[in-house]
Amino acid sequence: MLTPKQQKAVAALHSSASFQEAAKKAGITDRTLRRWLQQDEFSEKVHDAGRRIIEGTVDELQEAAVEAIQILRKMIRDPINAPPSVRRSAARTLLEHSAEVSRIIRLSRRSA
Repeated sequence: MLTPKQQKAVAALHSSASFQEAAKKAGITDRTLRRWLQQDEFSEKVHDAGRRIIEGTVDELQEAAVEAIQILRKMIRDPINAPPSVRRSAARTLLEHSAEVSRIIRLSRRSA
């Protein structure tokens, strides 16, 4: 189990611009932080915290992407309020991003 200072250091590592800044935020020396990172439990907690941050960011991006797609689709279907150039641009954007997502899915299947 991590000490309160170690827990603070885990958070500081993910909210600081540098290693030195993280150590300072946690109230420890750089040397102590480096030593803790050599410990399995501490380094696992650092890794887990980073993974949770990334997963949260991905979730937010996915939600925003759904909203963006809905907006683009409305634009494509609205010949009255969206001029042809806007509708064309929205359609192009959807097609480009759909192609990129398909490419990423293919790559991930190959590497699995």
